[in-house]
Amino acid sequence: MRLAEVTLHGVTYPAAFTLRVAMRIAEKYGSVDAVLERDLPPAAAIERKAFGLAEMLKAGEKLAAAEGRDTPAPPDMDGILDGFDATDAGEINRAILNVISIGSKTTVETEPDSKNAAATQDP
Repeated sequence: MRLAEVTLHGVTYPAAFTLRVAMRIAEKYGSVDAVLERDLPPAAAIERKAFGLAEMLKAGEKLAAAEGRDTPAPPDMDGILDGFDATDAGEINRAILNVISIGSKTTVETEPDSKNAAATQDP
């Protein structure tokens, strides 16, 4: 799982888009896409974005702790709502998209197979 970084008011937090995050969003709003839905009244759109971001920050904190990293406690949904105003909705949206994008990238690590190495070498 890749951790993204989200900076809110000068403090950087790890964030992750995990299955738990997707489940929580889908349980509350019907689908993961609901956090990015554009055709909503402003209050509903901001509430969904704050909820989604809070869940991603919570997941990031858990994953960072599992890696032995010491990170600041992330703000909860109310902390996110209290820290932003309506003009910051775009910033929250970009943060959510960044976390989803980084979390969906896959990394494959390979090692050469020593027993087949001789068979694949040029003569």
